Amino acid sequence: MQTLYTLREVESSLQRKSWWAMLFILPFARRLSLFFINRTNISPNAITLGSFLFIIGAAVAFCSGCYSGLVIGAILFEINYLFDCVDGTVARVKKLASPLGAYLDPMLDRWRIVILTLALAWGQYTSRDSMTVVLLLFLYLGLNNLILFTRSAQEKAILKMGRGETLGVDLARSTSKNGIVSWWFDVTSKRNMMPYYHDIELDALVFVVGPLLNQVVPCLIAANLLACTLLLALNIMFLVSLKKWKENY
Repeated sequence: MQTLYTLREVESSLQRKSWWAMLFILPFARRLSLFFINRTNISPNAITLGSFLFIIGAAVAFCSGCYSGLVIGAILFEINYLFDCVDGTVARVKKLASPLGAYLDPMLDRWRIVILTLALAWGQYTSRDSMTVVLLLFLYLGLNNLILFTRSAQEKAILKMGRGETLGVDLARSTSKNGIVSWWFDVTSKRNMMPYYHDIELDALVFVVGPLLNQVVPCLIAANLLACTLLLALNIMFLVSLKKWKENY
């Protein structure tokens, strides 16, 4: 007899939740994950690869440059992100994690941003005949990659320091032991949620909010400013944490 899992087991398997996911994705992702877990034998890797078709569709829609294309592209982006949450949940609950899955998921995430950046840049350039949106999109692509590189480099440095923290959020938490900041980190940790925005929220601003509101350029400017702020904060937190570690050891 096949084991039936519950929503509680799905919830306990979720990684630390982003704000965007909590508001718009997880209410659907929990139920959809439970369906795939209990009612199908579809592998997490098959879900990952299949969901990438939505990115191809979103790219085609963005290339059109028209408002209806922006709306369709934004919706398809969100559907892809929904399944991006589902595949990992299925893998963790059913203990189907694999080296291939660990490779596919981040690789396709990167391809998603590159493909959609190019598609949105092309569509907006051909429809508006302006290089502004192209430059802003390529700036965002660079900043987005810098954020991910910064997190990866810091996590590797933390491991070499012999500390237990492996996530940027834990690094940030270690820089403050008292006051409202520490309280906020404790609250968000107990609720398994991110204490600050990250690349997920920035991607949503660029590829969902901007297109839906037909305000691609203003949202790109906001995303780039927020990305710069996040990069600065991540590096300051790391340097403060490194200094405290040296003082203690």
